[in-house]
Amino acid sequence: MFASKLVILASMYKKKYLLQVNRNSKYIVFCIVNAILFFSTNSFSSVVQQKQLEQLWQNENEKTEARMEALQKLIENYYIQQNQDSAKKYSKELLDIAKSSNNKLQESIANNLLGIIALNQNSYKESEDFFKESLKINEELKDNYRICDSYIKLGNLKFKQGNSRQALRNYDKAIKEGEDINNSFLLASTYNSIGDVYYYHFSSFRKSLKNYIRALEILKSSKNVDEHCLFLSTII
Repeated sequence: MFASKLVILASMYKKKYLLQVNRNSKYIVFCIVNAILFFSTNSFSSVVQQKQLEQLWQNENEKTEARMEALQKLIENYYIQQNQDSAKKYSKELLDIAKSSNNKLQESIANNLLGIIALNQNSYKESEDFFKESLKINEELKDNYRICDSYIKLGNLKFKQGNSRQALRNYDKAIKEGEDINNSFLLASTYNSIGDVYYYHFSSFRKSLKNYIRALEILKSSKNVDEHCLFLSTII
């Protein structure tokens, strides 16, 4: 889908764009194959580990930190399996235990997870409240990676609501944070999202193509294969 969209857009404009897409085509195929292998392996291991994670979470004799980490992984597993109800239930439990133990990082993670689930269920107000609370905590922690991710999530929310201007403002803030920590995955994801705004909301295909290519070029400069797989998994 992503690759074909790039080629269609490139063919509408200057040849240099088409050449750039052609140069990136082998890279796109490489990442897609690796993404499929990466996530199929992880999906298998997540099913195998799920019972162990549940047992660890339920064991009150374990350290609180270990229980929260198990719970976070359990939520991710349910989310991958598209079991939104269980993911939401356990995310609320994670939020409760994080607050009671004054663990700000896990509290931010729980709010972020609940925001994603609410967004998938089109509960926009609830989603925004969770994302903003997560952002607030991340700023208190001075966690630039998570601050950047929070702005991306808020941008995605505004994009889904059709509020293009606010989506772009949030993505611009995400780029600033991503550049400060030089994170290729976050930057590539943000430029891809900006490309989507111009493609779907403004029909500005030239700007859309420019941002899609920018996303690929940033990721190509990174030697972290996991970042490549994560990025391609969000767009194919």
